[in-house]
Amino acid sequence: SWMRVAATTQPVVHLALSPSFASDRTGFAMTNGNGIWRTTDGGTSWVKISGMSGFSIAVSPSYASDQTVFAATFASIQKSSDGGGTWTDVNVGIDATVLDNGDLRGIAISRSYGTDRTVFASALGVGVYRSTDGGQQWPQANPSDVTVPYATVIATGTNGAVAAAFLDSVYRSGDNGTSWTKISSSEANDVTFAPNGSILMATPAGTSRWQSGTSAIAGGWPGGAGKSIGVASTYPASGSVIAGRSNGASRTFLGNQPSAVAVSKVIDATNYRIPRATVTPTAVTPANTTIAYHLSVSDGAAVWEGPVAAGVAWTFKKVGSSLRWRATLTTSDTAVTPTLSKVDISYEADDALPALTPTGAQAS
Repeated sequence: SWMRVAATTQPVVHLALSPSFASDRTGFAMTNGNGIWRTTDGGTSWVKISGMSGFSIAVSPSYASDQTVFAATFASIQKSSDGGGTWTDVNVGIDATVLDNGDLRGIAISRSYGTDRTVFASALGVGVYRSTDGGQQWPQANPSDVTVPYATVIATGTNGAVAAAFLDSVYRSGDNGTSWTKISSSEANDVTFAPNGSILMATPAGTSRWQSGTSAIAGGWPGGAGKSIGVASTYPASGSVIAGRSNGASRTFLGNQPSAVAVSKVIDATNYRIPRATVTPTAVTPANTTIAYHLSVSDGAAVWEGPVAAGVAWTFKKVGSSLRWRATLTTSDTAVTPTLSKVDISYEADDALPALTPTGAQAS
């Protein structure tokens, strides 16, 4: 359940919590026209600490010791070293047109800021800026092959990982923005890193997940067009992902079922004996997922044989004429599932019909 805890005159567009939130209870809210707000009691009450507004705010991972906060406001990048009490412009290297047009969008701080002093900013029309001196200088750090330099969202992970959403793509860097790899060719309204290094994206098509070089809409995740996304330290446990939707509601990720079974109807019930059959599926099995296939030619109730290796002919122990297949999909990762889109069956018959007569059956 949700409860309104502050009344701002303009929308809250970004929230950022202290890494020590459990103890210091501190969080910051950026609004689109009603300033920056802060809570120090876990969100029970909020105080407006600045009249500056913008799109993004970020808290240092070393906040307990350095009290550092960065904000991407409409007119500048701002830095506070006293928990938001006072703010300083840090704009050297930011294009004047970006500042004049209010094109700053995102701000993200390296997870190792205490040692590498690295901060990232995203901007429309220019792309990604990177500071390696705590915000003193901001040279550009765009992917070399980006076609539209409109960077909207930026996020940081551990070990130098960075994700940046552009107008028509999402890129990932594993070396603090020195080099980049495109991981998605679609728009993303928000991106964040899960504790295991996965990148979660809120897209117009739904919630997407990138890991180990693959990117796909994740079945069983918050549905509908995603506007924002958040992930808990308990990921991928049930309830650890929350996606904001266009109607203002949020839905928690409930977790995929550990297994599911797809069973075909009788493919061919012609009265002849079928001694062998081959399964050729069209499927995707990410890490920690499997699909096991079984076949039956028993007339009447199915007598399943297998598991059957894909693409390898299976010789039936009990020959019959009612050919069917079964697929059992399993996952040990509640954040991802295997996908089965089609099953082709080739089989032999003991009469004059041509051997290896192909037929296709869509998975259901």
